[in-house]
Amino acid sequence: MVSYYLEGKADIWFEGLIRENESWMDWKEFAQIMCRRFGGKEDSVEEFNKLIQDKSVDDYIERFEELRKLMSALNPSLTEFYYVYSFISGLKEDIKPMLKILKPANMLMAFEQARWQEESNNALARRSRPVQRSNTTFNNGRVTSNAPPTAFNSNRMEGGRPHSNSLFE
Repeated sequence: MVSYYLEGKADIWFEGLIRENESWMDWKEFAQIMCRRFGGKEDSVEEFNKLIQDKSVDDYIERFEELRKLMSALNPSLTEFYYVYSFISGLKEDIKPMLKILKPANMLMAFEQARWQEESNNALARRSRPVQRSNTTFNNGRVTSNAPPTAFNSNRMEGGRPHSNSLFE
C-alpha cells in the first residue's frame, strides 16, 4: 500500500527496503527510517517550528499537515494542544489574534476558524476598495448625467420636435 503513494527516489528506496527486510516493521519504525533517509530529524523539526503562512490559509494548512505527520512520527508524545498553538503561531498577523481569542480545541476547529477569518478579511478588503462611479446618477428617480454637455443644434428642431429630411430617422 505504501509503494502506491511513493514516487521517484522514495519508491526506489522503498523497494530496496522491502527486499532487505524479511520481517515487516510497524508504521512508527518505517516513518522514522524514512525521515532519516529523506530528511534529517533536525531539518523537519526546524522547518515545522519556523513554518509561517505566506500564501492562503489552505496552502498553509497543507504544508502544516505534511510537517505535522513527520513531527508525529519523530515525537508521538506531542499533544493536539501543541499542534493547535503551533498552527496559530504561524498564521498571518491579521488572522492570528482572532484564533487566539476563539481558542480552538482541536486542529479541525483551528483550520475552520482560520479559513473563516481569512474569508472575513477578504470580504472586508473587497468592501473597502473604492468604487468606480459612472457618469450617470439618479436624483429623485430621475436620471441625470455627469458627462460633459454636448453641442445643441437648433437647426434640427422644428416646432418643438426634431426635424429630419428622412422618413426613417
